[in-house]
Amino acid sequence: MSDCNSIWSALSTVIIGGAAVGVSVLQWKINQQKLKLDLYDRRIHIYEVVKKIIQKGADGLSLTGDELSDFESSASQAEFLFDTDIPTYIYEIHRRGVNLRLLLNNEEIFARGNAPPDYDLQIHVAEMLDEQLWFSNQVDIAREKFRKYLSLRG
Repeated sequence: MSDCNSIWSALSTVIIGGAAVGVSVLQWKINQQKLKLDLYDRRIHIYEVVKKIIQKGADGLSLTGDELSDFESSASQAEFLFDTDIPTYIYEIHRRGVNLRLLLNNEEIFARGNAPPDYDLQIHVAEMLDEQLWFSNQVDIAREKFRKYLSLRG
């Protein structure tokens, strides 16, 4: 009977050890999925911020300096969450937003009669419309740029 107890004891040790390994593997897989979801949450937040500023830029007249500052602050984590393509894209959005805001500010100032002698209203309006058009075109472009980072497949 003692041999049977020894075999049973050894066998139960192996079974318990195997179960512990199985639980550890499952915990590792769960932690990997949680990490993926946490990363997704942070990335989707930045994507939402980008979409919001793109819409504001496309509207043009509603883009404010405070909104640009908020955008820059909210998107500042992008360099830690994405490859270089997204931070570069965010920088371009911010740069163009600042340029559009400057054009809008100048238009307001120049409309009050403070325009420089070489000011050309048609050129100024064309530059504003070019920036607004750029922002309008970014809706689909941003979706494509972010798609590979926001896909939960695979």
